[in-house]
Amino acid sequence: MEKTLVDPVESSRAAPVAPDQDANRLNQPMETTSLLPLTSGSSRIAAGPAWVPAAASAETAPAHIACGTFDGLRWTFRNGFERVLAEVPAAAWAEPGKQGWQRVKDNATREVWRATIADGTYYLKYYSRRAGKDAFKRLFRDTPCQAEWNGGIYALRAGIAAVRPAGYTVELRCGGRPCSLLVTEAVEPAYPLSEYWQTLQSDEDAHRRRHDTARLIELLAEMIARAHQAGFEHRDMHAANILAQVVAPGRYRTVFVDLQSARLGVPVSDRAVVRNLAQLNQWFRRHCTLADRLRFLRAYLRWRGEYETVFRHGRSLGLSFRKLVQALRGAAERHAERLWAQRDRRARRSGRYFSRFRSGHGWRAQVFVRCKHPSPESRASTLVLTRDWWRRQMQNPLRWFQGDAAEACKDSHSAMVSRAVLSHEQANLPVIIKRPRTRNWR
Repeated sequence: MEKTLVDPVESSRAAPVAPDQDANRLNQPMETTSLLPLTSGSSRIAAGPAWVPAAASAETAPAHIACGTFDGLRWTFRNGFERVLAEVPAAAWAEPGKQGWQRVKDNATREVWRATIADGTYYLKYYSRRAGKDAFKRLFRDTPCQAEWNGGIYALRAGIAAVRPAGYTVELRCGGRPCSLLVTEAVEPAYPLSEYWQTLQSDEDAHRRRHDTARLIELLAEMIARAHQAGFEHRDMHAANILAQVVAPGRYRTVFVDLQSARLGVPVSDRAVVRNLAQLNQWFRRHCTLADRLRFLRAYLRWRGEYETVFRHGRSLGLSFRKLVQALRGAAERHAERLWAQRDRRARRSGRYFSRFRSGHGWRAQVFVRCKHPSPESRASTLVLTRDWWRRQMQNPLRWFQGDAAEACKDSHSAMVSRAVLSHEQANLPVIIKRPRTRNWR
């Protein structure tokens, strides 16, 4: 095994990380972390001592990152991960399914697996690479794998609660195709903030529910304010990209995940703050009371003041509380419009969940293939409706409005509506079929 230390100044791919003793403490349970004495207006939750990370010294701390070759694969790693790399052959990384590891996510660009290796639990992210297009992009920016590694290292140095990277390689081949692999330390047990928030709100004990909600809001506001003042903007900060971890009764820890889109090392402007908070608001505007959302904003502004002089990227916000609320109202609407437009475009092209094709005789079809989050209340959401299956169904769409192929429900000047049953090998699907009619000019 060949191993070389990475110099924090010479290397542009790996940022310095805090010393091991400080880095290990970042995993310890804590509710709030402040580097300054609290002002008289602060309302810190007092539920036991919290460790105060030395972020100022971490800015100049030596790097504990190394590069090495293990079984022919070139790795960049940290925190003793070379012991794991020495035990696992390259072929095992390329075929996670044969190692008994559990796949937890799969989409068009990456797969995520959970693996227990050498008495430790890790998450493996496999990023697919297209030889021509990705090679061209690498001339101008890092690959998603390297970008997420850099985001994790930056967060670690700044004391920001985020998933902790263990190592990555860009030389792996899976199924004959090139891919990149990022290994992160598992944060367990933990739940997406969106799921845990709903669990918290279902507590029938009103006093405990209000108390726990206030604690979680305070911790979330502190984490985001710290990240912004440290020059860290998570540009995909929705409720599913933050994990909530219960470390003790009434004590929580929130953690950033999916860091590949993070913007690092520059002051977060007022416009970026509003945009970032609007992303988080997209989910909470439908699942959270207005009072709790305003409470979060007040806590966020208070924690910004705590960290303003701690980090070199810290700055005061040029918006008052009232102006911040007004700016968020407009930004939330714009973000929602962009989000739905993006999802409309995704639904209108062929991919993992939707498909388009021509079925002959002038008909064009846009169909549903599979559901990302199946619901027990929807039979269709649990099935995979292949493109070939849809082609057979769409051979003669007019048959549903002729003869006995379907039951007529409505026949008017504006539309025809029929009720039919589509035959599938796993289940018969009752459906409603509507054919709009062209209206006459009046």
